[in-house]
Amino acid sequence: MKRQKTPVVLTREEVEKLIEVGAGLEGLYKKRLKEERLKGSKYLSYLKNNIFMAIRNQAIIRLLFSTGIRNSEACNLNDEDIYFEENRIKIRQGKRGNDEYQPLTKDETWKGLRRYLRARRAFKYNKGNARKNLKIFLSDRSADK
Repeated sequence: MKRQKTPVVLTREEVEKLIEVGAGLEGLYKKRLKEERLKGSKYLSYLKNNIFMAIRNQAIIRLLFSTGIRNSEACNLNDEDIYFEENRIKIRQGKRGNDEYQPLTKDETWKGLRRYLRARRAFKYNKGNARKNLKIFLSDRSADK
């Protein structure tokens, strides 16, 4: 039987630094967006996309580290998998092949997720997309594949 490697786990401080970096990048992009608007630049969509991605990345980091779900499980989350009233998310086809529910108890995670979902509604790749049950986390290349 092959021995499994012990996973590398980030400390709470390392996770907070990742979130701080994302917030710092978001602030930097917002500042540059304001400056470019004053100049009348056409560089704005690039900066808006970067702001969106910074908000998305902060929400992903918070979700992964507050729940312990896998990357693939986060990528497969749909709109209908978030239960705000019940403070939980539904993981489809979890570790044992069954649907599972994961509690979300951290306020910062909920705030980050709500903030991201508001930003996602305004994101250009989501415009005119009336389909329900979109994947929660959009990439910078497409809305939902």
